[in-house]
Amino acid sequence: MKMKELTEFTFYIKLDNGEEISHELKAENEHQATRLVMAWATKNDKRIHDYDYEIGETYEVISEDEATDRYDEMLNEMEWCKVGTMEFAPSRVLQACDPIAYNCGFSDYTDSLIYDKILVEGYTD
Repeated sequence: MKMKELTEFTFYIKLDNGEEISHELKAENEHQATRLVMAWATKNDKRIHDYDYEIGETYEVISEDEATDRYDEMLNEMEWCKVGTMEFAPSRVLQACDPIAYNCGFSDYTDSLIYDKILVEGYTD
């Protein structure tokens, strides 16, 4: 299965009225980025005279389920929780005992993935 990727594009746009603006977005390829800019211009009642663009960083895109698995793996690298002779995964204990803390940690984790050039569908765009 092919990994989904998004690339940053910065468009430098000259409008028919002479105004020059820039517009940043992420897209799968140059063709999609150009279509998105044209749709943005139409939606905002802007008429494009000319444009150029720069290609920036490329990001891997993962699903929420994949991010959850990675978050749980990170938590489970810690010492497991012992109750008597039984051991429990830290991720399961945190999720069961304090779901708010688990969700806040997951949110922080998904935000931190941007430094590894990873986006999470529905969380980071």
